[in-house]
Amino acid sequence: MRQERKGIARAALRLDAAALDELLLTSTADHGLIAVWTEVIVPTLQAVGRKWETWGEKYGGVEHFLSWHVSRRCAGPGRPRWGCGRSRAPPPADRWPWT
Repeated sequence: MRQERKGIARAALRLDAAALDELLLTSTADHGLIAVWTEVIVPTLQAVGRKWETWGEKYGGVEHFLSWHVSRRCAGPGRPRWGCGRSRAPPPADRWPWT
């Protein structure tokens, strides 16, 4: 999924919303939400965060842009548009892994 990380990072650096949305959609359809989250989104956000730390505010906007698009795609009514194909109700509260 290295190519997906590179593509998403490039789209974020260009602030290209259409390309970023398409890459998120395609990656998730091809590999699934959990794999894309752990192997693409988290490492890309970390890399952009390191750039922000090093280069300053220039990359702060990129990180905000990327995280906004990711959160918009992961939550609520926008999630089915992400191509998961598995729009399900959340598990019952007694089966939540974080409780």
